[in-house]
Amino acid sequence: MHEAGFETGPCYLAASLPLLCRGLGETEGYLSDAALLGRGRRRRDDGLFRVGYGEAPVSQVRWLPKGHAAGAEGSALLRRPARVAVLPVGYQNGLGVMPQYGESLPDALRRWWAGRRLTVRIGGQPVKILGKIGAAETLLDVTNLKCAAGDLAVFDLDPLYAKGLKREYR
Repeated sequence: MHEAGFETGPCYLAASLPLLCRGLGETEGYLSDAALLGRGRRRRDDGLFRVGYGEAPVSQVRWLPKGHAAGAEGSALLRRPARVAVLPVGYQNGLGVMPQYGESLPDALRRWWAGRRLTVRIGGQPVKILGKIGAAETLLDVTNLKCAAGDLAVFDLDPLYAKGLKREYR
């Protein structure tokens, strides 16, 4: 544009990806977004760490029999009796919510694979999520873990999508 004779004024970046890929260079301003929180598309060796996690107490723990449907919409069928904990946090609070980068098959596979790796930590131990995450609750498989109602569960949470939770900066 400068070669065509147009004066553009100051140059600003409105996304983190160009900054992480090329550096500031000749830009005079920058708008931060999810990449600076350690989320979004970025290189693995960029020196950023994920920021943001949620904490909530387990509301109840109980045994479910073999063959019982668990998870949102009964999305998981138990193959053996399981001890299940109910976490009163769901996708409405931002648990498991990820940015939508596109509707292509690779993007859908990436979201599916990331959803399979979601875990919650209770007492420092990773716990698998049973089935789909519900709107307001999530079921956790705590069969091999000692825990009770009231124990604190810690989970990865993108601060941009966190809703209905008290924010605390440490």
